[in-house]
Amino acid sequence: MNTGLIDHLTAPGGPFEFTEVEIGGTVCHVFKHAPEYLSQIYGGLNHFSDRELAVFEGRRLSYREALEQATVLSAKLQEEFAVGRGSRVALAMRNAPEWLVAFIAITALGGVAVLINSRGSADEMAYCLETTNCSLLITDTRTGDRIDSMTTITRISFDLERSFTLAGDVEPLAGTAAENGLPMVACDPDETALIMFTSGTTGRPKGACLTHLGILTALKTIEYSSAIIGAQLAAKYGIDLRTLAANRPQPCTLLMFPLFHVSGCYSVFLSNLLQGGKIVMMPRWDVEQAMQHIQSEQVTTFPGVPTMYWDLLNHADRDQFDLRSLASLSVAGQSTPLTLLQSIHEAFPAAVVGCGYGMTETNGPVSMIIGEDLLAAPNSVGRAVATSEIKLRKDDGNWAAQGQRGEVCVRGAIVMKGYDNQDEANRKAFSDGWFATGDIGVFDDQERLQIVDRATEMVISAGENIYCAEVERVIDQAPDVIEVATIGAADERLGEKLIAFIRTREESDQTVESILDAASDQLASYKLPAETFLVDEPLPRNATGKILKIELRERYRLLTENRHS
Repeated sequence: MNTGLIDHLTAPGGPFEFTEVEIGGTVCHVFKHAPEYLSQIYGGLNHFSDRELAVFEGRRLSYREALEQATVLSAKLQEEFAVGRGSRVALAMRNAPEWLVAFIAITALGGVAVLINSRGSADEMAYCLETTNCSLLITDTRTGDRIDSMTTITRISFDLERSFTLAGDVEPLAGTAAENGLPMVACDPDETALIMFTSGTTGRPKGACLTHLGILTALKTIEYSSAIIGAQLAAKYGIDLRTLAANRPQPCTLLMFPLFHVSGCYSVFLSNLLQGGKIVMMPRWDVEQAMQHIQSEQVTTFPGVPTMYWDLLNHADRDQFDLRSLASLSVAGQSTPLTLLQSIHEAFPAAVVGCGYGMTETNGPVSMIIGEDLLAAPNSVGRAVATSEIKLRKDDGNWAAQGQRGEVCVRGAIVMKGYDNQDEANRKAFSDGWFATGDIGVFDDQERLQIVDRATEMVISAGENIYCAEVERVIDQAPDVIEVATIGAADERLGEKLIAFIRTREESDQTVESILDAASDQLASYKLPAETFLVDEPLPRNATGKILKIELRERYRLLTENRHS
């Protein structure tokens, strides 16, 4: 990368000038000109008022309409439910324009938006509500009906079949404009702005408390990274960055990630909001519909998982669609096979391809890799982004040298404040200002990070995080199950898939189908094992009783080889 360009972007007075702040005794790099609190970014709703913000199943929402509807909803939340600065309001809703409006309304009031996985089981959603002490739930009628019997929390529901209409209301939400406009309540940078959920070794979701400073630093980091990508595109086209920016079309992103994920919320929704971009939402993945959207809406950015890219590349009628608008492609969720990267590059030679490494607890990516660098090192997740520090801690507590493995530890303003009401988890996760991710990594001689193992035993399948401990906890409750262990296995289409080994009582008549059917009451469908083996003998354990998953991986490898021989 051109160091002169970076010096220009980060120079005093430049758009990405750095400054320093102290957080818990640690000095962190942040952007000097970033907003101080989340609601400050909503000025863009006026600035881009004539542009489209969202497209969803034939419906179109402009920035002006989003502002009007968020204004009305915020007034309702304030007047009828006393939502204000610090109020915790849960948002459990399928991807839809109403989700965007609800998020804006909550956070404009200084409320804490608690983003709940609407794809999860009713039990999981109720647990998230109960443990975060939310005062109100905003949902859609279908999701709300699933959870209704498990919680007494006050809720308001959108009927997604009728645009911006609350269940029970006759008129759409945007019927009248609130007199005082959208509030933009000031908050301290270190206050919690959002709570997003991530599972852990206990198998239960944990709420990560994300501050205004952390969120806005992450968003500015995404903007900075986009500027660097823009510079690469400008160089490819033989023009300067300013000319490219002046002539580019409205940014447009095809959204397939759920909005309760950091990728969907930050990298797509909030990032587009800051730059006047458009979001094209799909209720479910359909490759032909995706190509139709890319062509008709002139989609410029597509963040997806390997499954989606393989579908796109292998579709028989791909050449019948004009996909030349695609300029930025990112592959998320797991290490990307070199064959996939090469195929994407061949199919879309004008686009910049990238991937990264990050998590909910860090407000998104802590490292990134793009373009030719990614093709040269496909197993890498890149170098640390401008606002994060990464070190690897060995088992003896010392920092690893280049080429040595260690647990990935992250420090910076982008790191969460901590897990909500999880003192023990916080003690384990933080040490001297460093957050321990649970992932095992190694740096190459170019300072690029490679993730080589997961201490937390998490499987990422089609972009969804599946925690072994959670699945094991649920399956273990099934009748006649003596022990269970799950592992991840590489899968070209999904990235990884979950494999389960289950031992039942000798006299049991339980089948794989009956066990998984029972588990489906508590687990979302994507968390159920892709392959399950019933075994007669005890699972392999070490002297302390811990299951030896390395032996189970070898057993699965042999089973797979025998099956294909």
